[in-house]
Amino acid sequence: MVIEGRALEVAKGDPSYAGLLEELAAKNRMAAVFTDSGILFRLMPRRILLMKGFDATRYTVDFEA
Repeated sequence: MVIEGRALEVAKGDPSYAGLLEELAAKNRMAAVFTDSGILFRLMPRRILLMKGFDATRYTVDFEA
């Protein structure tokens, strides 16, 4: 899997920080603990490329700007 796009740092004072950290904790509690003591990044994908092994088949998902 290849994700093309931007990774934006979310500051602890940002209004969306608590909600994003809560969503992360619902998926992986320890990831949220380590993230809260470090830096939270939000991925803004432009395109995702999916490939499996050496198979030439490639699936592309483009996101609108």
